Amino acid sequence: MENINNINLGLIIAVLAMIVTAVGYIQKIKGWIEAPFKEFENKINSLEKNLEAKVDNMNDKVEILQKANCNILLDRILQLKDIYVKQKYATDLQKKQLEEMCKSYKDLGGDGVAEAARNEVLSLPSNKKESKKLLVE
Repeated sequence: MENINNINLGLIIAVLAMIVTAVGYIQKIKGWIEAPFKEFENKINSLEKNLEAKVDNMNDKVEILQKANCNILLDRILQLKDIYVKQKYATDLQKKQLEEMCKSYKDLGGDGVAEAARNEVLSLPSNKKESKKLLVE
């Protein structure tokens, strides 16, 4: 009976040793498998940060371009208003074009300055004949 107990104890120790060895190998294999994924995850995180920085930079540039376009539109709107007021009329097409410019100006965040110029142009006659009639009356 003592031999059987020794064999059982020896067998249990041998099985435990194999389990410990297997667990060690499993942990090594797990490390080998996880390492590339961890490296991949780090690369993805780095790329994501770089991409976010580039998007922020592009958003800043878009904002600058919107402001520049807004300023250019306002300048052109005021120039056209001065030209039309000086000639004392603006054709329907010119009025429509000026209205479109004013809408774009407002959509880009412009203030009410263009609206005042627009209203002044819209109050002008639509052709030279009407302009002369108003001068005679």
